[in-house]
Amino acid sequence: MAKTDKKSAKQIIKKKKWITIFAPKSMGEVPLGESFLEDTSSVVGRTVKVNLMQVTGDVKNQNAEVKFEITGAQENKLETRITGYYFSAATIKRFMRRHTSRIDDSLVILTQDGVKIVIKPFALTKSKVTRSVEYTLRLTMKEELMNLVKKTTYEALFSSVLKYQLQKELREKLNKIYPVKNMEVRVLEEIKRQKKKSRRKKSLSRQSTRKRLKKKKSQLKRSRNKFFKSHFFLNLLYLLG
Repeated sequence: MAKTDKKSAKQIIKKKKWITIFAPKSMGEVPLGESFLEDTSSVVGRTVKVNLMQVTGDVKNQNAEVKFEITGAQENKLETRITGYYFSAATIKRFMRRHTSRIDDSLVILTQDGVKIVIKPFALTKSKVTRSVEYTLRLTMKEELMNLVKKTTYEALFSSVLKYQLQKELREKLNKIYPVKNMEVRVLEEIKRQKKKSRRKKSLSRQSTRKRLKKKKSQLKRSRNKFFKSHFFLNLLYLLG
């Protein structure tokens, strides 16, 4: 009898390890946190949101959050890039007082290096203003932001917002029209391009919707025919009786 040799299959078990996530070089490569991973490539593209105070170390920045996207890995560290800045909505509510005017806006602009961003500024006047003054303030804020963003690169724009330089410039411009109490950037975020659906998928979805409509129409016709038939026989029975 021939002896059958049994080959023992070895299972390769990958050990998980703690890998530190770091901020980009422009922000001093500050550690943002740690992740327990097997493979670093699995987290590329994921986002991390942290308090701005954790990055800058300044207590004054605790009212804002910053979002980072993991772009790659080197040895035992994960590299990131900044993708969003969010000012606390609760803090804006605390700013609000009676006999003041709130001015909000939302703009989609391209930076100097061709990155599409959405920026939402917020201004609060020292006292109540008329509609004409409010319109002038909003228009000035919009024009100044458009000019500033178009002349600035993506990274430089984020650094100016984090260092409160952009807000300060806008406040100085608006104060010439009417005294402004608070000037903040509520949201600054990168708009990513969505992948376009293929034409084949679209045509298939159209065909499926057409089939569904046809089925519904046929069902309606059947139900109508049943109803009329039953009604007709009832009338006949009534006349005969």
